[in-house]
Amino acid sequence: MEKKKLVVRTDASSSIGSGHIMRCLVAAKEFQKQNYDVIFVTNGDIGLALEELIQKSKMELRKLPKAEKDSLVIWNDFFIEKDLQLFLDAIHDIKAHIIIVDHYKLNKIWEEKAKLFTNCLFVIDDLANREHRCNYLLDQNYYYNKPESRYNSLININCKLLLGPKYSLLREEFYKLRATSSTRLRGVPLKKILVFFGGSDPTNETSKVVDALLNHKIKFDVDVVIGGANKNYFNIVAQYKFYPNVKIYYNISNVAQIMSQNDISIGAGGTTTWERCILGLPSIIICIAENQIGISSEIDQHGAAINLGWHKDVGTKDIIRCLDELILTPQKIEIMSSKSLELMKESFGAKTVVQELLKGEGTIWKSV
Repeated sequence: MEKKKLVVRTDASSSIGSGHIMRCLVAAKEFQKQNYDVIFVTNGDIGLALEELIQKSKMELRKLPKAEKDSLVIWNDFFIEKDLQLFLDAIHDIKAHIIIVDHYKLNKIWEEKAKLFTNCLFVIDDLANREHRCNYLLDQNYYYNKPESRYNSLININCKLLLGPKYSLLREEFYKLRATSSTRLRGVPLKKILVFFGGSDPTNETSKVVDALLNHKIKFDVDVVIGGANKNYFNIVAQYKFYPNVKIYYNISNVAQIMSQNDISIGAGGTTTWERCILGLPSIIICIAENQIGISSEIDQHGAAINLGWHKDVGTKDIIRCLDELILTPQKIEIMSSKSLELMKESFGAKTVVQELLKGEGTIWKSV
């Protein structure tokens, strides 16, 4: 019997990062367990590290023709239609049982027509800034006030919403380590700090933060994790390789293990927010993309992190000042850890999402 096909439409680059592909990979692996073949359809320059990751996961990669650079593309209706046609050309020989779309520039124009070529259209979003036409929409972010209201006027009436950290798409390693994670205890000195700004870190916040830590009066042990799409990798290594208290990890697969060994993390406000939370790792957030601003503010208000704000407005002195405040009030570290774990207590990974989708076959799947 021929396997069912899952097709994923998403992109990655040094400017938008690798988060979209990474979370789609998590969902795709769970579908593989349900006997699905997986085909990724992406832009032409996602980078060698991501290409190898997809292929090592025994999934097929089909790249769209390379067009203008990301920064030059104007995603108007014409370009959205063009993307759809390129996508349909790429999967012309496939009967897509399910299509996953994780792309901030695609909207109902793309989705209405793509739905004609699949049984189920599943959209991943967290911006709530454009209309969608789909069977399911997932937004894994935390919002204190009525998260469903963000999409009320943006979706078809019979779209099933999957909202909140309960539906977080995190790798299995994080759930395995969650069982051994505990609240960071009050009174334990702040000693080991993780610096991690995701897959690409286009503005090189990594160097800014490491400089701040090296200039602090306390000699912290610093773990620096650099993603595979980070173009500043060689410069960062050259800059800090002679500091005995700085360890640099590049494109690693055991991020969860490294996180679990640190007292606090300084990083961006993307997908890694939930990775830190599920391990109870307190964090200081510096936003490096506009879509991180809202959720970082929400997490700060919940007490699970400290949001320093937009990266251009954050200097080394701000980072040092924040660390000094935590050293003087160590109970805040314990509170952040406890609040982080609380946010993720109902999260059990991609299997929750996949179960929701598959149980809708024959009902919700026919509703668009």
